[in-house]
Amino acid sequence: MKTPVTLDSLLLTKQRYGISVAASIMRLHALNIISDEEKQNLYKRRSARWGVKSEPGDDYREPEKPRLLKRTVELLASSGIIAVDGLSNFAGLSAIDVEMLVGLPEGYLTSKKAAVVHLVRLKSMLSERREEHNNDQQNGTLVEFRRPPKRSTS
Repeated sequence: MKTPVTLDSLLLTKQRYGISVAASIMRLHALNIISDEEKQNLYKRRSARWGVKSEPGDDYREPEKPRLLKRTVELLASSGIIAVDGLSNFAGLSAIDVEMLVGLPEGYLTSKKAAVVHLVRLKSMLSERREEHNNDQQNGTLVEFRRPPKRSTS
């Protein structure tokens, strides 16, 4: 990195390596390449020029997808070291969350896809269950529970 450090030089670094300008400023400061004052000035110029949340070039890059973690899980599963269906319990997350975080294909851990229920079918299923429940109540015995009378707190 050439000194004096400018936003334009940091933007070129971002385009080449994919590191945000803010992270570059922090790293340069941690390595004592820039002083506290230079760091503060760069942050102020960055905020005035692009705002706080985004930087130029953020839209052009795809987020990285985990490759090593995916290969590790596939290797563990194929060698029988860990059961595929037990991985989500081991991680303490749902199977869908683990699949998304690790980059596994949908349904890899569950080996089944969720059934899609159409609303029309759902309504008919609910009405059938209500009817079954009502029929069960007619055949059963109703037991009434009575609450004891409330005591006064005085």
